[in-house]
Amino acid sequence: LEGAYKNNALAHAYLFTGEQGSGKREIAREFSCKLLNTDEAHLAIHPDFFMLSRSSEDDAEKEISIDEVRALKQRLGLTAALGGWKVAIVERVELLAKEAANAILKTLEEPQGKTLILMTTERYGAVLPTIRSRAVRISFPPVKMSPADKIPADLADEFNTFFSGVSNMPYGLRFKASEAYTKSQKTREVFMRYTAEILRKSLRGVRQPGNNAAISSLIFRIKSFLRTDAL
Repeated sequence: LEGAYKNNALAHAYLFTGEQGSGKREIAREFSCKLLNTDEAHLAIHPDFFMLSRSSEDDAEKEISIDEVRALKQRLGLTAALGGWKVAIVERVELLAKEAANAILKTLEEPQGKTLILMTTERYGAVLPTIRSRAVRISFPPVKMSPADKIPADLADEFNTFFSGVSNMPYGLRFKASEAYTKSQKTREVFMRYTAEILRKSLRGVRQPGNNAAISSLIFRIKSFLRTDAL
């Protein structure tokens, strides 16, 4: 996007595709800020920024109506208030009603002035072909999850509590808690994944030149915990 901008080769419309959490929305907003010469805090009130979204749970799957698209087209048809770019973000573009999709086609093909439309979707196949054919697709790679991200929320909370206080626990209490977590195969696997993730993050945090003391302290704490033979 930045390369196209620098070379004066931006397309009229882009379609960002990728799963939830892949960064589509963040990149769309960040690039909008760049074109409009503003920051994230003031983007929503910028006179040349427009957005169609389905952010609340109540209307998460509600169709984007033709009235909403007509209102967007009307605003994009005006002269830029600040004399620069006009930018619109249309989230969940697969929710465009058929009439709404038809209404936005001309804007996608022949936008007035310096207009950019950024659309996002998690379901590329559900986007109407007429929309797909009029936008440049940018695919966002799958989200890489750490082992701890896959742990059920209730267990993660429990492990957080346990690990935050383990260094102050008597050895007997450490043993009993650890034994409880390792009774079933499922819980044991989750417990070990979480332990490995805690260790990885800790090592990453102290892996800096001159941090030998911090590393030694970390190793001592790990040895103290493992000395119970609970694992």
